[in-house]
Amino acid sequence: MQRLILLFILLVLTSCQNALLFHPNVDMRGWDASPLRQHPRLQELYFQAADGIKLHGLLIRPSSGPSDRLILHCHGNGGNLTHRIQWAADLADGAGASVLLFDYRGYGHSEGSPDEEGVCLDAVAAYDHALQLGYRTENLVINGSSLGGAVALALAEKRPSVGLVLEASFTSIPDMAEIYYPWIPRWAMNIDFNSLERIGRWQGPLLVIHGSVDELIPVEMGRQLYQACPSTEKSFLLIEGGNHSAPCDANPALFLREFRNFVQSPSRQPQCLNPPQTK
Repeated sequence: MQRLILLFILLVLTSCQNALLFHPNVDMRGWDASPLRQHPRLQELYFQAADGIKLHGLLIRPSSGPSDRLILHCHGNGGNLTHRIQWAADLADGAGASVLLFDYRGYGHSEGSPDEEGVCLDAVAAYDHALQLGYRTENLVINGSSLGGAVALALAEKRPSVGLVLEASFTSIPDMAEIYYPWIPRWAMNIDFNSLERIGRWQGPLLVIHGSVDELIPVEMGRQLYQACPSTEKSFLLIEGGNHSAPCDANPALFLREFRNFVQSPSRQPQCLNPPQTK
């Protein structure tokens, strides 16, 4: 009987893992009524993923004027893009590059429901739409925070860029589950997001950013990602006093300076992750 109860619990957990991981906010009433929608720095975007899901995005330009450089940002597992507009505007000014925000399926105005495969398709769709807007791969940096770091690495497997910036990100979902749900066996996990494996195939420029007091994802995971990357052009930025949701707030000047130096580096060759080794 105990084994049957345990099996039932594991089956339930397996079926609800998406709900445990993804916490979308679909309340867009404040944004829909906001005069910000007409701001000349902002451009609302609508595009489709490969499976037909309609997605919502937002392009934020620097206040100094248009830039040919673009930061494609993959956000974390909660909220929606409207919660990141001020952050993105500050980043656009500080880094001297436009920032493209987009909502995964099921978030904000984007249709559908999120899952691992789907949000990765959404990132590819946002990237492809950026090229349709006229941005070029040699000026495009992929950035992800928290869960978005895993999405960013999955995107880098499919599309080229001149650099990756990962903020407060993890090694894999099973590794995170061992911290928060240690009684769930790894074989019961149906969500992977194996960033540690993927980053071992990235040879391009890399900037890993982590707050020293991240209360959700241990800073050691950020170090592991940094150490596992074979790139010869990589750096690890530890922000003292930085938390998980906004590590940059502990030292905005340092965060923006390092981001700008990374984005504005001399011309680089766009690249993707190396293909996985066959066994």
